[in-house]
Amino acid sequence: MSEDHARSAFRITPRILAVPGSLAAEAFAGGPAASLFRAVIQPGSVGEVGVYRPGRIGPEAFVATSARARSKLEAILRGDGQLVTTGQQPGLFLGPLYTLYKTATAIQLAAELERSTDRPTLAAFWVAADDHDWDEIGLCRVLGMDEVLTEIRLDPPEGRQGRSVGEAVLPHTITGQVERLGELAGIRVSGEDRVGFLDAVREAYRPGETMSGAFVKVMAHVFADHDLVLLDSSGPAIRQAAAGLYGRIIQRPAEIADAMARGMELVQQAGFPIQLSPPESGVQLFYDDGSARRHLLANSSGFTSGVGNEWSPERLVALLHEQPTAFTPAAALRPVIESWLLPIAVSVLGPGELSYWAQLRPLFQTLDVDMPAVAARDSWLLIESRVDRLLHKLGVDETVVEEDSGALRHQILENGRPAGISRALTRLDQDIKTRFANLESVGEAELPGLKSAVGKARHGMERVLDDLRRVVDRRVSERESSSMQQLQRLVANLAPAGHSQERMLGAGAFLARHGPDLVDRLVEHVDVAGPQDQD
Repeated sequence: MSEDHARSAFRITPRILAVPGSLAAEAFAGGPAASLFRAVIQPGSVGEVGVYRPGRIGPEAFVATSARARSKLEAILRGDGQLVTTGQQPGLFLGPLYTLYKTATAIQLAAELERSTDRPTLAAFWVAADDHDWDEIGLCRVLGMDEVLTEIRLDPPEGRQGRSVGEAVLPHTITGQVERLGELAGIRVSGEDRVGFLDAVREAYRPGETMSGAFVKVMAHVFADHDLVLLDSSGPAIRQAAAGLYGRIIQRPAEIADAMARGMELVQQAGFPIQLSPPESGVQLFYDDGSARRHLLANSSGFTSGVGNEWSPERLVALLHEQPTAFTPAAALRPVIESWLLPIAVSVLGPGELSYWAQLRPLFQTLDVDMPAVAARDSWLLIESRVDRLLHKLGVDETVVEEDSGALRHQILENGRPAGISRALTRLDQDIKTRFANLESVGEAELPGLKSAVGKARHGMERVLDDLRRVVDRRVSERESSSMQQLQRLVANLAPAGHSQERMLGAGAFLARHGPDLVDRLVEHVDVAGPQDQD
């Protein structure tokens, strides 16, 4: 694909990330909610968050996109630099679009932090492979070239339901799902993939590969021209190293529960809802007994997984050393584990993540782990050329399509309604109001008690007029069917099923059509000192 063609195939435009008034919006904007964190990156302050300490894992646990990234990583793990992290579950075909947005933000923020501190700084992507939410991770939504939203779904392999996704081995059906991705993207899997993405997907997503292994391979391909390292949390080296912190947690269940309770209280005192409500007796660890990933709960005699397993603290510590790969962190503990293992200066988060991170400062403090600064990921609308043409044809702004498509539909109907009919309906409405108001006034003076009956009659006439308006709108809609269909197409692309594009649509189809140029332009557009009221 030529650069000129790629550059004209789409554009990206910033969008608001967090809902105004939410904890995330207030914290990202530097409001009082920012006090729930160690630091929130604000414009001009990126150079104040340097963190330099050795890592607890070696560089061999990472996949690097280049020799330069590998060299930086080695220096950082020796204690000479720092990481900017972000992460996501290993979603099918890279999951939703915002996976790319998180990564691009981390890459650009790392570059800015390196310039300001003059120390090696690198973006690291933590693949949250411990998650067991197959409904979310095994799903890729694609808006086909016919603009019909289609789901490509990977069901959990036999024996993996309720267990960590990352280690699951891809079944033979994955080959057909890769082909389906190419068809929906408008590119056949062989012969027309001019940008190489589908070739990379075919090579990675093949029977016998693990879910997280395939994800890491494709991410490394997509970001090959940028400094990035990826870390698979399901790797044995990670789980064995994390066991050191898990042992401390098992010895202090009451303190862990108290830290979680204090974190919840701080968020509530700030006037915001709780995002994480863990079991009161939970220690933020899961144990995989071979059939499911189960919460570890503290009780009077030690610990239980809730299905008959009972352990004394001593026995559970011994089990931790015997089976380190069977233990995985809950959502609240995952950020602490990352910072315990790695020298992390900043974590790049979306609004949902930030909302639960707001509960975690007491947990970081209890475990004597430095909490990283946090920064908002960038958020965009990706507008392909065919969608852009529709926007220009209808004369509407893309942000309005996402925020209020109902208002656009009303606008199309208003513009299409004949002026004479509009004036007549307006006059009729005014006449009804005026004449019934007069009747109420006269009736009150000359025949008390008539007001109620007049009011009911007025409401009846107003309903009849509303019915008439609907008939007119249907006729106008039929006449403006082309415009209405175009609006439906815009909504399907920019606010599919009433949700944000970046959450509903998978990255895979866009990468298949636009390849590395999409990633390059995302990194170029990141504004590390930009507006903080953005997901």
